[in-house]
Amino acid sequence: YSLNGTCTSSTTQDVLIKSLDDASFSYASCCYWTTDTDPSPTPTVTASEGTYACSDNNLSMASNGLIDLSASLAGNYTITHTSSDCPNTDAKDVLISLSNECNTPTFTPLSDPSNQVVALSLGNNEYQLTPNTPSVRGAIWCDQPLNLNYSFTISSQLYFGDNNNGADGISFVLHQYYQPNPVGGIGYYLFDPSIAVEFDTYYNNQPTNFIDQGAPSTDHMAVQLNGNRDHQSSTHNLLPPVDLGNIEDDQYHDVVLNWNVNSLVFSIYLDNNLIGTVNRDLRNDFTGLVYWGFASSTGTSYSLHKFKYINSSFWYGRNETDLNDVYNQWQGDVNIPTETVTDPIDNTIQYTTASWFNPCNWSASFVPDYDTDVVIPQQSNYTNHPIVNYNTSIFSNHSILNLDMDRDGDIDSDDQVQGKGFVKSLKLEGDGLFFIKTDDGAEIQVKD
Repeated sequence: YSLNGTCTSSTTQDVLIKSLDDASFSYASCCYWTTDTDPSPTPTVTASEGTYACSDNNLSMASNGLIDLSASLAGNYTITHTSSDCPNTDAKDVLISLSNECNTPTFTPLSDPSNQVVALSLGNNEYQLTPNTPSVRGAIWCDQPLNLNYSFTISSQLYFGDNNNGADGISFVLHQYYQPNPVGGIGYYLFDPSIAVEFDTYYNNQPTNFIDQGAPSTDHMAVQLNGNRDHQSSTHNLLPPVDLGNIEDDQYHDVVLNWNVNSLVFSIYLDNNLIGTVNRDLRNDFTGLVYWGFASSTGTSYSLHKFKYINSSFWYGRNETDLNDVYNQWQGDVNIPTETVTDPIDNTIQYTTASWFNPCNWSASFVPDYDTDVVIPQQSNYTNHPIVNYNTSIFSNHSILNLDMDRDGDIDSDDQVQGKGFVKSLKLEGDGLFFIKTDDGAEIQVKD
């Protein structure tokens, strides 16, 4: 720096110009269950690691980024890393789901070789959707439906073969009807109503009708409505195609699907990356409960397609804080009163209720008192249960409740599928008083 004038003077000052830190980081997975090992982040540049923070207090996380999964609530969280030297920031989303460690869903592989339907179980929660054979179809449907009034997470692995010129791919399908036969067009073509997440591995050079219109030439993912595969349709394409490169690489690929009923966002993860979201109230696309599973097909080009079930959380539950039933809550004994109700007879006496739900025992029975409000998922039958059968019990004084879960106006066998109805078996010792609370529109039939 120099001064002008008759008495000139100057001085020198060094200036160091530094680039911003690389604040990027990662977790080992995009998605965790509350019973998983607590994860820590890995910074790209260890020397500039700073602190980690999340604005949502429902996530239990230390400043070094260690997440306490068991102390966190289910949700999708944005975690921000602020570096320490020349500060910069980077953010990552982490999905945490309530763990289901005891109620494993069951699956039915559809097999009808005379009609080219050839799915089968390989054991250990692994299923073959199609063999490496032309012109066949397969589907693996979960026997238990889910309720879109609750959030769900489904974790799986999908195998698309080892031939980059193979076909057709695999679809995850939400559909209305029990175990529909798969069809060509990745197994879900013309399923109505339905929502399908298609992982399409075959490029149709000359699409006809509305099959694959607007599809890219690479392997891709898209979300389609009601079995219409036109990617250019403003009505039926819910998420435009996402380029996946080549997923026919002789490897299993992690696929996680999450529906958040609070934010009304359906998210799709592939290999620990969020690859797409659909902002839509899926409940408006169906009536009642929804079945789900994976389907596939082959044509003149073909591949081996397989599916592995990893974990899921989609059962009925309730929030023990305010009983608003907004997301699945696996809960055991709750000793703190959760709700106050008024005696419906004298309209004066106040009672407090607590909730008890044992998700690890489908066929639980219980002895209620004034502080008991119990909900137990119903199986298709209780024939082998020592305490409760569907219409009878060894107790002389009991009630069994069944709900019209499919809202067709009656209570019949359609409401008896596990997960599709609730049952309460009550043994009343002495005077008994219990209350029934339902959502609007439910129909109740009490059998004594």
